[in-house]
Amino acid sequence: MAASGDTINVSAGSATWSTKVTLDKSISLIGAGEGSTVITDDVSDDNMLAIGAGSTPITPRVSGMTIKGFNTSKVNLDATVAVAGISEGLGFRLDHITFDNILITGIGTQDSVWGVVDHCTFNMVVTATGWAIYLTNDRWGDLTLCCGDMAWASPDDFGTKKFVFVEDSTFNPIGTGPTNYIDSVGGARYVIRHNTFKDGFLRAHGTDSTPKQRGTRIVEVYDNVFANNVDTSAEMLELRSGTAVFYNNISSGSGGFNIAITLKEFRDNGNFWPPWGPCNGTTAWDQNTLGEAGYACLDQPGRGQGNLATSTDMGLSPAAWPNQALSPVYFWGNTGWRINEGVSTSTRFQPNRDFFNSPMPNYTPYPYPHPLQ
Repeated sequence: MAASGDTINVSAGSATWSTKVTLDKSISLIGAGEGSTVITDDVSDDNMLAIGAGSTPITPRVSGMTIKGFNTSKVNLDATVAVAGISEGLGFRLDHITFDNILITGIGTQDSVWGVVDHCTFNMVVTATGWAIYLTNDRWGDLTLCCGDMAWASPDDFGTKKFVFVEDSTFNPIGTGPTNYIDSVGGARYVIRHNTFKDGFLRAHGTDSTPKQRGTRIVEVYDNVFANNVDTSAEMLELRSGTAVFYNNISSGSGGFNIAITLKEFRDNGNFWPPWGPCNGTTAWDQNTLGEAGYACLDQPGRGQGNLATSTDMGLSPAAWPNQALSPVYFWGNTGWRINEGVSTSTRFQPNRDFFNSPMPNYTPYPYPHPLQ
């Protein structure tokens, strides 16, 4: 039986996996190379490869293979490769993997993990019911909680290792896009850098998406190319929640993008789930500044660390504004957009308060490439 620190080599050839495999130690699972080791995912209603060991921190690696989507019985959160549990050190690494024929979701993260996805290729069917990558940190810092609550009670940590990094990877459509390649909710914390997205965009969901789930917590997106050759699309990044830096991204192609980054608040137009209610000045979860129709809305773009809003798993404390700190969104240096570098669809988000069209003061990105490379 393999022990932590061991390497398991997967030989060249093709195989179909119809039973879920769990990697619960700090083991390296290394194939013979993309196109040489080919694994087809035929696991029903579950992940094909589940990486994580619950409350035991691990630092696993999976590399050097092609993983093909096949089974259509999954739902959109049944990612082919799922990373959960707790990270330590520099975290997990998924690298030099081709995810081909993505029908549902390629990679999904949750719990309290960080690490890097690098030098991967994602070939995603544009009619897929999921995403190339779907990110949450729903039990960040405390596996007894859920839904991103502790992530929202934790510091921003810009420029540190405590993120899921996606870098040096390529995202391709199978079919006619544009398509949503990367999405997030539930306190997600991630960095997207030095990638190429063909005919596709990014989205970060807010506290408007599913019952009890909190919004995306913090995002860094920089030095990417969004090569769009289909009809002009709205934005490269739709941000519905949390704080972010978005800079030095390039829009290219015959279609292009109208906007680099758009800030949105969906709870003000009837899109909300219990227990949050609408952000209109009547819900106790919001700040409800006089004359500003609910501002600041819980978890809205431009807000950061606040009080812990729950006491036990799925158990809500009495509804109250958690005193979330102002943590503005910054965007700068993006090129190729057609109409505006950054816009807001809500009058609650004011320039030079909730967002700035300028570099973030005192911000330093985490070293590139990621040290695990």
